[in-house]
Amino acid sequence: MKRRKKIMAVVLSIAVIFGTIIWQGKGDSRVLANTSSDAWELVWSDEFNDMSLNMDYWSYETSSMVWGSMETQYYTAGDNVKFDGNNLIIIPRRTIKNEKSSWTSARITTKKKKTFQYGKIEIRAKAAKGQGICSSGWMLGDGSGDTRGWPYDGEIDIMEVMYTGVPQGLHCEYWNNQSWSHGCKNYYTGLTPKECAEDFHTYGIIWTDKYIQFTTDGKIKGFYAPSNYSGSDYEQMWKGEFDHPFFFILNCAIGGNAAGPVSEKDWTLVTDTATKKVYEDYFYIDYVRVYRQKEKENKISKVSLKSARNIKGKRVKLTWKKVKNISTYEIIYASNKKFTKNKKTVKVKSSKNSKIITRLKKKKTYYFKVRAYRITSGKKVSGAWSKIKSVKIKK
Repeated sequence: MKRRKKIMAVVLSIAVIFGTIIWQGKGDSRVLANTSSDAWELVWSDEFNDMSLNMDYWSYETSSMVWGSMETQYYTAGDNVKFDGNNLIIIPRRTIKNEKSSWTSARITTKKKKTFQYGKIEIRAKAAKGQGICSSGWMLGDGSGDTRGWPYDGEIDIMEVMYTGVPQGLHCEYWNNQSWSHGCKNYYTGLTPKECAEDFHTYGIIWTDKYIQFTTDGKIKGFYAPSNYSGSDYEQMWKGEFDHPFFFILNCAIGGNAAGPVSEKDWTLVTDTATKKVYEDYFYIDYVRVYRQKEKENKISKVSLKSARNIKGKRVKLTWKKVKNISTYEIIYASNKKFTKNKKTVKVKSSKNSKIITRLKKKKTYYFKVRAYRITSGKKVSGAWSKIKSVKIKK
């Protein structure tokens, strides 16, 4: 047993050094979400079955800047995409004309058009295979979480086929302050760049108000939960980082930190003349889909209000039985049974099962009821109210 613990400690140490934790075996017991397809309903998707980009959903981002990874390409407005009736195809391209090289590619985004908060999100894609290309499907915060921008507003990398490997992960203020984590929190998909380019794979997340769960081809690869942290750490790991809407980005970077050294290996030569050579590669995206949990799978249990009693002073202590997998408890009290007189609402953290109500008026009778609710895909889902209990405040 001691030897086993020692081995596990070494493995964990290596994982921490490289900013990667691989959840396997017992680690998967932390998974809270129902990954069954029957538990989810589609709320938005782009299946890319048309022969042009849906501009109600997407915009082209064009720039020759090196972005965040010291890339070499220029992003064009449509010249580097095509459609085959089933897929969007992003085309990284190298053009050599009169011995001068230029690099172009495409980057599309749903920024200011389609944003999403929470749910199950999937991207099915086949990566480009050429040396020095990074095929990516990811999300950025829309600016409503933290106006300082990246990384303070959060980043979720659903798929990122880099030359060094194929991680899923995220960026936020907390991890970008940790030099040993390389500025992000990564989870290993189990795929190689070659495997990602040979066939389609489905990369996904299940994102709730409590955690982000990473999946590849339906298998759980990582579980990010800030519940073990509090104070400033929590605010750098979740609040303002992953508690607000995000938008999608699909792109193919050429060169730089993520794509790596560029060569002609595995690129396709499409033009070959005395004065011009053109090399291309192809990043296929079958679909992007967003689901929310179905109501029937999201039912909140009715709260059992166990007691309501007058304690010292003009105060009432309420005690109830805890309900699992919720966001908050909601208490309503008033001085009549219809809850129309002197009505007040109090919210209580999901970790609590009691609350003391203060500043009540003596010789009055108050009525109390409690319910629980959860925020799923930005929607409030509430359980039934508990039975009403009444308490008369003593002199």
